[in-house]
Amino acid sequence: MKRLLISLAACLALGISSLFAQTLSGGTIVPETQTILPGEQPAALTSSVAPSSGSYQWQSSADGTTWTSISGATSSNSYQPPRAGNIGITKYRRVVISGGQAAYSNMATVIVKVPGELQGGTISGDQELINHSPSDRPNTILNMEEASGGIGTITYYWQSCTVKPNWSTIPEVISIAYQPGPLSTTTHFRRIAKSDSNSVFFIYAFGWSCDWKCGYGRAANRNFRGNRKRGNRRLFSPSSL
Repeated sequence: MKRLLISLAACLALGISSLFAQTLSGGTIVPETQTILPGEQPAALTSSVAPSSGSYQWQSSADGTTWTSISGATSSNSYQPPRAGNIGITKYRRVVISGGQAAYSNMATVIVKVPGELQGGTISGDQELINHSPSDRPNTILNMEEASGGIGTITYYWQSCTVKPNWSTIPEVISIAYQPGPLSTTTHFRRIAKSDSNSVFFIYAFGWSCDWKCGYGRAANRNFRGNRKRGNRRLFSPSSL
């Protein structure tokens, strides 16, 4: 009789344990996939289906096979992945532990992709001033096509020179178009597009539109054609400005 009671108790304990293991749930986390650029902040991972009660641990993996627990990441509801660094893929999951059992959520993937090459864009073409007065200004140099690509927000700088390649940055001009002041000699202008990610992993990238020229002449047949100037694609460091 004693053996029978022990056997029944063991079976009951096994049954309860099995039932508990079957009902323990890791829940569901979202977004399942997000693609970002280097330096950007991923969206926080949150629950779309709550996990079972217990203690919680978030983990990360590069391949979805070998997992590492993230220090301090023990929230039941959410986890904020760090700002993106190097290009690659990182997977995340949440573990719930209770009664000696563990259950796992689905995997959420953060993809850090290669940014597109920065394009300098296009500005309006050359012009020539004929029989002008010293106070006359050239027409505004218009934006014909915005800069694109790169990482983060794009900002603009303008440079000018009378003899290439002795370019000088025009102070405090950061607009997409530019209105030159009165000129006394033929002057070249170009627009520089700067993009940065505020990240230590990548150098700053720059691209410029081809230069725009304001010349002088006495005869109408010397007018320059108003062709558009398309940007060259360059990479160089901030020190080269």
